[in-house]
Amino acid sequence: MSFFGGRTKKVFDRFGPPEDVAPGGPRKDSVLVKDGSFGFRVRDRMVDDCDFWAAWPGTIRGIRIGDTREAVVKALSPKDRDAKNGDGGDDYAWD
Repeated sequence: MSFFGGRTKKVFDRFGPPEDVAPGGPRKDSVLVKDGSFGFRVRDRMVDDCDFWAAWPGTIRGIRIGDTREAVVKALSPKDRDAKNGDGGDDYAWD
């Protein structure tokens, strides 16, 4: 998570050279840097998105892909704010 807004050098220093690079984004104005079970989208030499494929075994802030909503809320708590969404469900936010 600390790579968002960071320069690509920081990503490459941490993870090494990518396995693959492909055009990305709806306007094709970025590249997807693929590295095993995750990837970073880079625009203007800065990371602006991160993707984790389903096979990725790691955690992000204590959360694993496939965790329940309750497990995610518990791992990230306390939340910064919550509100009802258009469907009447709860939307939580952490900054």
